[in-house]
Amino acid sequence: MATRSDTGIKTVTVLRKDLLATLMENLKTHKEVYEEAMKGYQDAKITKMSNLATATSQATRENTQTNRKAVHEAYNAYAHLSESYELAAEIMKWETEEKIELNINDFQCYVRDRWNWKDEFKGIVSAYADNHSHRI
Repeated sequence: MATRSDTGIKTVTVLRKDLLATLMENLKTHKEVYEEAMKGYQDAKITKMSNLATATSQATRENTQTNRKAVHEAYNAYAHLSESYELAAEIMKWETEEKIELNINDFQCYVRDRWNWKDEFKGIVSAYADNHSHRI
């Protein structure tokens, strides 16, 4: 059952088992896409690391933003964001109520899989795993 106001739907009540199943499916997809992207990232990292010595040397001699960025990117592995799904799923496993009331923000994350970090993650994935970025 949804609760409405002048601005639209504010809360929605869902079955815990359905929410948990959706969270677990979203987590599975996220992990698959992440793992594919990490394979591409590892390949790209080899190239970045081979350029690291040059960039570091240049950054030392020429303290430019471009050189500092190259050094930063060589060491910047992107985080695995599965913890967001895992935390929500764990909460649902411990929840004793069979019906769960979600606010619109929770619904966006848990059901629609639209987390606040999702756009950045899509950009990262598209750089390293083009063939799977449509799944997220």
